[in-house]
Amino acid sequence: MKRILALFLALTMLFALGTVSAAAEDTVTVTGVGQGIDGDVVVQVTADSSTIYSVEVLQQNETVGIGSVAVEKLPGAIVEANSLLVDGISGATVTSTAIKTAIRDALTQAGFDPAAFE
Repeated sequence: MKRILALFLALTMLFALGTVSAAAEDTVTVTGVGQGIDGDVVVQVTADSSTIYSVEVLQQNETVGIGSVAVEKLPGAIVEANSLLVDGISGATVTSTAIKTAIRDALTQAGFDPAAFE
């Protein structure tokens, strides 16, 4: 009986470790590009097939005080909502769209379906 219990516990622990390792392997960090008001908006996205963990804008030339507000606020809102269906920033529609397009591009490059985040 003790051997059966020990075997059961060993298999349970092995399965649990395998699940954690597989989840960690599926998380990727990739860049994507969207067209902003004055050039490319480049983002770095860390995600797996069901969760956006972080979004960082790496490059942008958006208008200070307008597009720059979207650059500051929108990535965090998307991560918090785990969705691309967050409201854009008022007055910064082009930049908001560029950020969302860049995230979609990154998710697609990672092999994930961006529609899963809509």
